Amino acid sequence: MPRRSSNRDDDPVRMRLCLAATALEFGLDDQIIGSPDKRGPFVDLARQVAMRLAHTSFGMTHTRIGALMGRDRTTVRHGCDVVEDECDDPTFAARIDRLEAVLKPFTPTEGRPI
Repeated sequence: MPRRSSNRDDDPVRMRLCLAATALEFGLDDQIIGSPDKRGPFVDLARQVAMRLAHTSFGMTHTRIGALMGRDRTTVRHGCDVVEDECDDPTFAARIDRLEAVLKPFTPTEGRPI
């Protein structure tokens, strides 16, 4: 996992990348996943996946993700925990692995400027 980032100028772009990748994987519109108004169990899970990806792939803090998604940091933490619990299912875990692989080329690495 990358180092935790402070608020970076490119965080909004990286968050949109997480939303877009998740939207493709779940067959949803990224605008729906990112909207605080659209709800339902399937949309909520997709949103939680996008938030977890931002945390694990890009090292964003729960507070930063919450600010970008219009949510509280505790809501982001809960979403990350939900996704972690869902990863007990091998099929779901494979979906998360696939998404992380898609995001890997955009992941910050030590010594490489972003």
